[in-house]
Amino acid sequence: MKILVIVWAALSFVLFAAGVLLVVFSILWRDAGDVVLRFLLPFLSLDLTISLGISYLIATLISIPAFFMPPTRLLPLRVLAGYCLIIAVFTLISASVIWVFSLRELDNCADLWKQGGPKIQQELQDRFSCCGYWNSTSTGQFAAPQGFCADRVFALTQPGCMAKVTDEADHHLNFAFTSIYACEGVIIAFALATGCLIKERKVVERFRLIDEKRGGGGFA
Repeated sequence: MKILVIVWAALSFVLFAAGVLLVVFSILWRDAGDVVLRFLLPFLSLDLTISLGISYLIATLISIPAFFMPPTRLLPLRVLAGYCLIIAVFTLISASVIWVFSLRELDNCADLWKQGGPKIQQELQDRFSCCGYWNSTSTGQFAAPQGFCADRVFALTQPGCMAKVTDEADHHLNFAFTSIYACEGVIIAFALATGCLIKERKVVERFRLIDEKRGGGGFA
């Protein structure tokens, strides 16, 4: 029983830490000056990741009173386990959406390139010394003849930004979905540990009642 409680408490702490990190990293990402991070913002809903982080914090807050309830009152722990399973589903969906996006990264980033407009396009072109997305023609999504690509004749000799943009975007996307999948593992483990705690308390209570019927002094 003691080992189970220690494991359960440790998982609760890890879940709390995961919630804090998700919220902090989401806020930092949203306010980041990095142009590639801002380029990805139309796809990555940081409000969603902040909500996930807050939901993890809520789970840990629920776990404190639920744990200290008498062994006969198992409803709070059952609510906690159910709540963890619900947010586990949303966490899995969130991570999987990012993962699927990364599988078609070239085309998806091309769509983001269009959405970004000339300002983001110019910043990316200036950073990576490239012009356009596929190439430096209008059909290659070159629509920002400014900064590094201000000279159209010079721009025609430069490669498109696709390779460099997607390479760095891939790094950020991989970090995002692997981190959220890691949170998924913590949530599932915590939900299972909560289920084990419920079962263990049922066993303890059953033996206590048996011991009382036999006239004993209580089950320890």
